[in-house]
Amino acid sequence: MARELAWTRRAVPFAELSAFNQMLAINETAAHLDVLVLRGRATVAFADGVHRYTRAAPGGSAAPPS
Repeated sequence: MARELAWTRRAVPFAELSAFNQMLAINETAAHLDVLVLRGRATVAFADGVHRYTRAAPGGSAAPPS
């Protein structure tokens, strides 16, 4: 997901960020996704070491990531 977003006020593509800033971008994206899960707007499943986020069904509730 972080690769699909533009970063900084100058809309820098993820691939053009330094390794450190890519790590920050990934963590920032994960934090926002976790908030969406807590608000019931997304769901998360953990399998094979990967968190997979999906849009929650209307009126659905989601569990926080493990």
